[in-house]
Amino acid sequence: MKNAAEEAKRERQHQPVRQPKKAAACAGSGHLMLWDRTQEVPAGGQIQATVLRAHRPGFVESVPDECVDGWEIETTPYASIGKTGLIEFQAGTPDGTLITVAAVVGKERIRGKVRAFDARQHPLKGTWRQVAERPCEAGAVERMPYEPIQELVFDAGGRFSVTQRPFEAYKDYWGEYRHVASSGAVEFSIEKGNKVPPDVRLQGTAKITGADLVLDDVVLWPAPDGVKLCGLRFAR
Repeated sequence: MKNAAEEAKRERQHQPVRQPKKAAACAGSGHLMLWDRTQEVPAGGQIQATVLRAHRPGFVESVPDECVDGWEIETTPYASIGKTGLIEFQAGTPDGTLITVAAVVGKERIRGKVRAFDARQHPLKGTWRQVAERPCEAGAVERMPYEPIQELVFDAGGRFSVTQRPFEAYKDYWGEYRHVASSGAVEFSIEKGNKVPPDVRLQGTAKITGADLVLDDVVLWPAPDGVKLCGLRFAR
């Protein structure tokens, strides 16, 4: 009995002990999370991890730093994490390296993933907004789209999403893409969506021209006036 009591005492000593004010500040409704999707960082870069409390989609708030009892990286020798949750990748980290980060909050472990990428291999990565469209008629010039795509998002893991009117976490549709940087060939594959328009064309070319992204023979959203489109232009 004495050994069992001593063991229980040692366990209590190693558990985080919160002061009443701290416990009150750390309590709350909703579930704890780091982020709602895999974060991406260039090899050699860094990102600050923060524990969030999600009350509903699109409505989250940061948990006070004093509520986090520790940070860990569960996999990979290519990254380190500081006491405040700052994640740093080594220069030369292989493209696509995926790590799992864990925050210890009381008895909970909240996990999230971070992917390191080589920007040279993923030129489309980022968030783009449509600024022009090109009709197919001979001699036609670019025109302003009547209903532009406000968010065309590519990640370095081969995922994309399209949204005309962004609102909180809403997306119109999403899926996978494949892009060959040397030729510009691009192919989209739609998986699911809240609103998938008809008459899309999902194969063509995607090239960076100056600061713009130009899609040829790709239609991610048809023109509402029925004009056939053969090109789209986006800016960051």
